[in-house]
Amino acid sequence: MSKNIRQRIVRLYLALIAGALVPGGAHIVLGKTLKGLIFAIAILSSFFAGLLLTGNYSFTEQAEFRHPVMFWLQYLVGAPAFISASMKPEMYITEPFKDPKIFEIGVLYAAVAGLLNLLVFINGVTLSLKLENKTIARKPQMTQPVKEPDEHTENIEVHDKLNL
Repeated sequence: MSKNIRQRIVRLYLALIAGALVPGGAHIVLGKTLKGLIFAIAILSSFFAGLLLTGNYSFTEQAEFRHPVMFWLQYLVGAPAFISASMKPEMYITEPFKDPKIFEIGVLYAAVAGLLNLLVFINGVTLSLKLENKTIARKPQMTQPVKEPDEHTENIEVHDKLNL
């Protein structure tokens, strides 16, 4: 395998790993930095808004019992979700709101962030495969040598300019 193909394969795997760990990470690795940062800001702001509304209690057994699907969708955010889930209750940011509707909205925000990250990850994978296919399909273009004008063609050009 050539060095160029190895570099592309490594870049593809780095994009997959970065996209799985951090929202927008695949796009950043593939050179779409602005797009990746916009995705990261949008997804992480939704996720952390959900954590603030639930006081990080969206990862507790109570949330899993009340909303099992939403509970597991939060983990699709990647590393931030696993870090938040590993926190002990003493480290939580705020106390949970007494209103259960606000708690449910917070869990919903975190779950929607997970679903959005899943879409961004799929987009990053397809983008990496498209970039890979473009580089494989691209054939070297043959350039034609530039011909130096000879005296005969110069005389014809001068003659044509004079007979305007």
